[in-house]
Amino acid sequence: MSDQMVEIVDNLITKVCDNVNTVVGYVFSKQLYYHCNRLPKVKGRAFLVHELIKAYGLTTKCLIIESVAANDLQMRCFHSEDYLNFVKHVSDKMLSDEDFSEEFISEDFGIGYDCPPIPQLYQLMTHIAGSSISAADAIIQKRCDIVINWFGGWHHSHRDEASGYCYTNDIVFCILHLLDNGFDKILYVDLDLHHGDGVQNSFIHTNKVLSVSFHKYEIGFFPGTGDTNDVGFGSKGKYYSINVPLKDGITDECYVNIFKKVLNKIQTAYKSQVIVCQMGADGLAGDPMNAFNLTIDGYSECLKYLITINKPLILLGGGGYHLLNTARLWTSLTACALNEQLDNDIPDHSCFLAYRPTYELNIEPSLRHNLTSNEYIDNILENVYKNISFKKRTIN
Repeated sequence: MSDQMVEIVDNLITKVCDNVNTVVGYVFSKQLYYHCNRLPKVKGRAFLVHELIKAYGLTTKCLIIESVAANDLQMRCFHSEDYLNFVKHVSDKMLSDEDFSEEFISEDFGIGYDCPPIPQLYQLMTHIAGSSISAADAIIQKRCDIVINWFGGWHHSHRDEASGYCYTNDIVFCILHLLDNGFDKILYVDLDLHHGDGVQNSFIHTNKVLSVSFHKYEIGFFPGTGDTNDVGFGSKGKYYSINVPLKDGITDECYVNIFKKVLNKIQTAYKSQVIVCQMGADGLAGDPMNAFNLTIDGYSECLKYLITINKPLILLGGGGYHLLNTARLWTSLTACALNEQLDNDIPDHSCFLAYRPTYELNIEPSLRHNLTSNEYIDNILENVYKNISFKKRTIN
């Protein structure tokens, strides 16, 4: 047998083995689906995402993880009693989207412009929080190697307020559940366009969670945090927050190069037991945020790298305001987790006509100039490496 044939056979065997050995879970419930479709800034997005994933037949290749809503006791593990009481008041009194009143607005609790009051708000929060607790459960019980929850990833919410379109922080609930069940070296990776401030702030004093966020950073851009000097606090938490601020127009090649270099350093210094990754789609070319210039290929390369670390992995959604492109991305990443190849021609399904005129899965980059210069990258990586080095010494 020729060397070329040996390589082909080896690749086929590897692919078969990967598919046999890797169990991919997909978090879903009808109630979760219903509530996520009501989210004001991304209405109908959950429908588009789930329908495209189904259209490619990917749900049949996943283990369906039934999402269970968080109970009152679980909700109080993170959110303050005052915040939850106000949300319950909105839920009890607000009967429809048109039933607007000043009594449902609170600057103190962040319920207003970015996070408007909506009916059944408390129920929505419990289902979103519960979805990522359910994802963590599947890892804790060793039912899956990879768990996907595109309904989660709401990384801006804080203990006592909604923020940045996020009413609750399911990621914090997910990590808390992992911490309560034997995991004490958790790597949180945030690929959203925006800094994962809510998650970082929740674990900023501990060395049990290492948070690394790749995001746009400039004066006036929400949430205004995530500089390289933002490294955590205290004897345990300092240097367990790693931030990689990037600039507009960054391309797949540039982004993936930075990502792999940083993650490689982190993995050397911090032997994680489990990885939680938020994969917000607002860095895609064509997103209304109009910042990064990424495509499906860039995100997929990052995911492939995370999979090679060979640790339990939870994948979450997040931002993504070009709803069709978000569906394209998360469908492609679901296939990537399953080690499946997808046809570029989108299958006929209930949302098929929405993908006109191309009816294709692929997302082309724009012609935007990449402001993340080589000099800037070198400077950022130097600072990040120093922070990781300091953190390594604190571990030792």
